[in-house]
Amino acid sequence: MKRLRLLESALAGAGAVWLVGSGNWPTAPAAADRDYVTAIAPSTLAQDLAGRFGGRAFVMDESRQYWRLVAPQLPMVDLAPVAGGDIGHDLSLRDFTMNAVAAYLPAHRPLLDPFLGLTDLRHGLVRQVSAQSLPADPLRVLRGLRLASEHGFVIESCTWSAMRTAAPGLQDVKPERIRMELLRALQGAGWIRAALACSDLDLWTHLPLVPVLAVDRQALECRLGNLARSAPAARSAAERIGGMRGLDHSRAGGLAVLAAVCLAGARDGDGARRMGEQLRFSAREIAALAGMVAGAADMGTDVIGPRRAYALVERYGAAAAWSAALAANSSFLDSVANLRLPDLSLIPDGRALAAAVGRPPGPWLGPVVDHLRRLVALGELDPERGPQEAVAWTEKARQRGAPSQRRE
Repeated sequence: MKRLRLLESALAGAGAVWLVGSGNWPTAPAAADRDYVTAIAPSTLAQDLAGRFGGRAFVMDESRQYWRLVAPQLPMVDLAPVAGGDIGHDLSLRDFTMNAVAAYLPAHRPLLDPFLGLTDLRHGLVRQVSAQSLPADPLRVLRGLRLASEHGFVIESCTWSAMRTAAPGLQDVKPERIRMELLRALQGAGWIRAALACSDLDLWTHLPLVPVLAVDRQALECRLGNLARSAPAARSAAERIGGMRGLDHSRAGGLAVLAAVCLAGARDGDGARRMGEQLRFSAREIAALAGMVAGAADMGTDVIGPRRAYALVERYGAAAAWSAALAANSSFLDSVANLRLPDLSLIPDGRALAAAVGRPPGPWLGPVVDHLRRLVALGELDPERGPQEAVAWTEKARQRGAPSQRRE
């Protein structure tokens, strides 16, 4: 909080600067992102602040001169020029009334609220500033859904109609901008309502995707119901498997909702992968999404015992837990709970296994380790007996004449 006060003092000292948007909400936490508009060049201001606060500044939109500052112990800070050189005009161009508020720095007075946005905020109502708000930037359709999902807000009826009209414009929005608003909407507390609202607005067909994503709403509702019932068990199973590297539970949950969309839109794992690539998801997000979709199709509603459950874990990792939730496959989740997955870390490392077998480390170790992991996970081998089992298994393989077990 102290660093934020210092930042705002530095901003105020540079010239006329306003805090705009959700940073003015009474409920805004200190760690929430901050948006500022300034009468001086944002590029100069952002780079100067980066030097002062030990952070970095980079341009977000060259044509509109939107800059971002990222620095230690500060929220994410966005800087933009005052539209038209007048704060009143700037606020009239914003998306929703609750965001069309501004406070002058450093005292945060006067507080401008020309469209009664704080009243709408108290009533939890998402209302467009004007009839031009959504056509001006169709991404605002997704932003409205995200606000409703994250905060439990209701979208005002005229704004809902305007969102339906503006949704086709999403085809021309950069995928990088769509990605974050979409994921945040699908991982908010109102994720079911957000996903179904996207169908009601025919939004899925308007995403910049080839081929077009046509989603069966009834199938989507079924998948989302499965997910809602099994999400806690899926999170627990995913953690037991080892978690999804680089993705927290919230992001994994949002990707699972999008996996439900893919399944309801007849996308397989490869189709989900292409969708993630087109929307500029990270490599980890793409792998997780594709794994969830492929895993759900792979397991279906089959009764899955420990051996097949372990094979699915090996193939899809923690994504398999979310696949089971999407497929309503409780037998997989039950089997994972009984696997000795935590004991896998106790298996001796490759060097110890190679020393026990009496061979130098090499590609031959891969099948040996896979064999040991399977036995330990199924409770058929104590990890401490790994070296002895490695010796026995390689000897049997040698006797069978397996090419991978020949002396090097």
